[in-house]
Amino acid sequence: MAQAKDALFRAAEDGNVPELRRLLESGADLYDTDRYGQTVLMRAAYNGRLETVRFLLERDTRGKLMEAISSVCSYTALYLAAWNGHADIVRFLLDHGARLDTRPAGSETPLFIAAVANHLEVVRLLLERGMNADTPDKNGRTALRETIHYKRYEMATFLAPHCKDLDRLDYNKNTPLLLACKQNAKFELIKVLVECGADPRPPEAGNTALDMAARYSKVELCEWLVERIVWTAEELHSALRRACERDDADDIARFLLKRGADPNFPNQKGLAAMHVASMNGSQEMVELLIQSGGDVNLEGVVDGIRPLFCATKSPNQDVAALLLAHGACRTLRDKKGRSALHYTGTDRDESMIGYLIDQGVDPNVVDNVGMTLLHVTALHFEWRAVSALVNNGADLYARDARDRTPLTVCTQWEETRSLEDPTDSLKTIYWLMELGAVYEDKAENFPEIFEHTLVDCDPDDYINRSAMPLGFNVLDAGVTMDEAHQSCQPKDDVCHRHGHSQH
Repeated sequence: MAQAKDALFRAAEDGNVPELRRLLESGADLYDTDRYGQTVLMRAAYNGRLETVRFLLERDTRGKLMEAISSVCSYTALYLAAWNGHADIVRFLLDHGARLDTRPAGSETPLFIAAVANHLEVVRLLLERGMNADTPDKNGRTALRETIHYKRYEMATFLAPHCKDLDRLDYNKNTPLLLACKQNAKFELIKVLVECGADPRPPEAGNTALDMAARYSKVELCEWLVERIVWTAEELHSALRRACERDDADDIARFLLKRGADPNFPNQKGLAAMHVASMNGSQEMVELLIQSGGDVNLEGVVDGIRPLFCATKSPNQDVAALLLAHGACRTLRDKKGRSALHYTGTDRDESMIGYLIDQGVDPNVVDNVGMTLLHVTALHFEWRAVSALVNNGADLYARDARDRTPLTVCTQWEETRSLEDPTDSLKTIYWLMELGAVYEDKAENFPEIFEHTLVDCDPDDYINRSAMPLGFNVLDAGVTMDEAHQSCQPKDDVCHRHGHSQH
C-alpha cells in the first residue's frame, strides 16, 4: 500500500499521466496525502505539470482537490503553483474554480509568496483576477514590504500602484517607503512610492523619509525629497542630526545646513547635531557644523551634556582638540556635576584621560555627590584607569559626600554593578594600594565576600598574570587577614614605601 502511494506521488511529480491512470485504476487513492499533508494535485502543481493537473482535476469527482489545504504547511495547489512561478498552472486553476481567498487565517496569499519569489507574470495574473495586494501575513507584513526587504525592487515598483495600504508599519516601525530609504533601493522605487501617496512622515514611525535618507547617506535622495516635499524647520534639524550619526555624510549635512537646518536645535533627548557629530567622532563634520554656527559649549537641555563631553566619550582626541581650539570650556559641568573627565566612558581610555588633564581639566573635579573620576573607576572596578589617573594627579585620599575614599568605595561590594567575577575588583584594590592608598574604614564594614575570596581562594587563580606584576598576591599589598578583621590597616612599610601617612 505504501509503495503504491509513493508511486502515485512520484508519477504526479514527474508528470507521468499514463502511470497515474494505471495506478488509480489499480486502486490507488486519489485523495491520499504524503507526509507533508500534500495531495497529488499539489505535487503536480508545484512541479509545473499542467497536463497532470488537468488529468487529476478531471478524475476529482468529489471536487476536493482544488481547495484542499496541506495539513503541515497550510498550502493549496494554487499557492504552490504561484510559489514556483508556474503562471500557466495558476491560470488553469483559476479558470477551473480555484478561489483566491482559500487560505488559513494569517498565512501568506499566493500573490504574497509569488511577489517575494519574484515571479512577475504570476503576480500580474493574480492582480488581474482581483487578488488584494495589501493582504498581510500573520506578522502584519505585506507583499510590498517583503519585496523591498528582500531587495526585489522591480517587483516592488510594479506592486506599489496596486497597493492602498502604503503606510503600514512593520515590527521595526518602518513603512515600505522608510524601508526603501533605509536600504539601497533604486531611486525609481522611492519616487513611485511617493507619487502613489506613501506618507514621507508617517506619524507613528518616529522617523521621516528624509531622516532615513540622511542617516543612510543618500545625497541624491535627500535633494529630491527636499525639492519635492515641504519640510518643517524641525524636520530639517532632525535630518541633520541623523546625518551626523555617520562619518561619511558631510555632503548631506552641507546641503541641509544650506536649507536652514540648525546645528544647535535639540531633539527630545536634548541632543543637537553638535552633540551627535562630536560623539560620532567625525572631525570634518564637527568642523562643518562649527563653521555653520555650531556652539562648542552647547548645553544639552535634558542632562546638560556638552559637545566636549561627547567627544571624550567616543573617545576621539582629534574632535576634542578641535572643540578646545574653537573655545570649548574645560571647566563646564553637566546637571549632575560631571566634567568632561567623567565622560571618558565605561572602559576608560587612558590616553584620553591624560590628554584632558594635560589640557587643564582638573583630575580631582567632583560631581554632585562628591565623587572624583577615581571614585567612579574604583566603584566600577576599572582598574586600568587607576594608574593613569593617579599618575596624572588624582588624589587617592579624596573623599566623596559620604566621606569615602576611592579604596573604600571599591571594597563596598553592595554598591558595585556586578559580583560575577572578582578578578577586576582584586586588580583595582591591588593597584590602589600599590599606588599608596590606605584602607581606612571600620572593621565591621570589611565585606564578607572579600574575606571569603581571600581565605578560600588562591588570589593567583583570579589574576590575569600577563597583565599584573609577577608574584601578585592581595596580601602583598600590605593587608593581612588579622589586620583586615581587627583594624583594616595596611602594614606600616607600605605607607613609608609610598610616602603616605595614615589619615
